[in-house]
Amino acid sequence: MQKLFVAALVLMMGACSTVTIRPSGNTKLSSEPNFENQYPFWLFGLVNDHTVDVQQACGKKTPVQVQATDTFVDGLVGIVTFGIYTPRTAKVWCE
Repeated sequence: MQKLFVAALVLMMGACSTVTIRPSGNTKLSSEPNFENQYPFWLFGLVNDHTVDVQQACGKKTPVQVQATDTFVDGLVGIVTFGIYTPRTAKVWCE
């Protein structure tokens, strides 16, 4: 039973996901984002909904990339809380 639990933890830690949107379709940016915020989700991400206002995040600048991702910390928190609380991080890059 203990081996099964450890195996499940290892699999969940490796299950990262990232969605990147680039309006211009160019190569994904790897620089530091202009905006980054962690949003709360519940029950493995099934409960709650958030919207990121890119115009507010960038001000007068043009948004060039938006990303929703599970960071290492997000995944760790999800594991520690057994999926009850599962945050996700939103990032926005501006020109």
